[in-house]
Amino acid sequence: MPHAFSTSINVLAKIGSRNDPKGQSGISHVIEHLLFKGTHKRPSPIEISGTIENVGGILNASTEQEVTTYWSKIPKTYLYDALDLKVDMLRNSKFDDTDISSEIQVVIEEQNMSYDNPIDRVAILLDKLMWSSHPLGQEIGGSRKSVSNLTRRMILNQVHGFYIPQNIVISVAGKVKHNRLVETIDSLTKDWDNHKLPVTIPFKESQKEPKHCIEYRKIEQAHINLGLPGLNLSHPDKYSLRMLSVILGEGMSSRLFVEVREKKGLAYDIHSETNFLQDCGTINIYAGVDPRNTLSALITIIKELSRIRNSVTDQELQKAKQLCSGLLTMEMEDTRYVSSWAGMQQLTLGKILDVNEVIKKIDSVTVEDIHRTANNFLLGEKLNLAIVGPIKEHILFKNALHDTNL
Repeated sequence: MPHAFSTSINVLAKIGSRNDPKGQSGISHVIEHLLFKGTHKRPSPIEISGTIENVGGILNASTEQEVTTYWSKIPKTYLYDALDLKVDMLRNSKFDDTDISSEIQVVIEEQNMSYDNPIDRVAILLDKLMWSSHPLGQEIGGSRKSVSNLTRRMILNQVHGFYIPQNIVISVAGKVKHNRLVETIDSLTKDWDNHKLPVTIPFKESQKEPKHCIEYRKIEQAHINLGLPGLNLSHPDKYSLRMLSVILGEGMSSRLFVEVREKKGLAYDIHSETNFLQDCGTINIYAGVDPRNTLSALITIIKELSRIRNSVTDQELQKAKQLCSGLLTMEMEDTRYVSSWAGMQQLTLGKILDVNEVIKKIDSVTVEDIHRTANNFLLGEKLNLAIVGPIKEHILFKNALHDTNL
């Protein structure tokens, strides 16, 4: 991206909460935190953050279900300083006992923050419903008990198991010289050994009836999260499901937004989204509503799920395609997004599609594809409902899930 003043680095490791061993949920997230605590070359957190922030850059990280990402966005002249820092963090972090002890307390505070946020909390409850006893159902941040019981040995075992070259992608976008970049990375990683990766437990979907979970909270809104099993990253219907979600609940002209908010005034925020993982996925719908309107909102959402199975028009699909293509092309102006885009594809798919290839796949979706996908996946017995709010009438919501015509 020769026009760019910034350069972005995304270091992506294929490790997330689904790789946390039994009884150690949250360990991948704790490791993400600990990589910022210091290395032998940069022994304090200030020296880690200062390398980037002292030149006006930004650094951060995130742990998800399958990927942990460490990213930086810096002025282009500091690319190689930032790159040296990232590899140093990956390879030479100290994992001191004192740092582990203090950072576990920080992670517990992050858990407390998520618990206090009903939007975060309802998403956690939905994951537990969707994935049941599979590691994907574990909280990404773990629990107070699970992270408090982590030891240095457990942490080092997880680091040595997953933080190896074959499990990591370094993706850079900006005004960069490719050959010099590759030579630098080779120099920084040449003596870094590979080995066999630990086994990841596959997910096998087997839901036969709708499920629900309601957590009572004395708050102003009821937060609804309705989820259904979706598709994996490589499934040929992935783009059909994405277009279905856009028509259903992405944007202010989507069906759910128009019906639930504009026509009935039941919610301020209502939207849908898709999540594609290695061997599974989800389509989720979120709404925040007045507790008195919770059942009405849920019934309206389910009716829209039923209606969309055979009523999508060519005009709706064309608008959805234009929305996705437009957002994608605009995002590609940002070095951080481009870096993430390329790195995530390389890590999870082993190949990188350029923007035009993806737009071509989006454009190839037909109305018939949407209807077929909707009828395959929007099924009443696959519904999962999580609610956080001042709701006590569980039986009403159970009945609403069982009485659908999906």
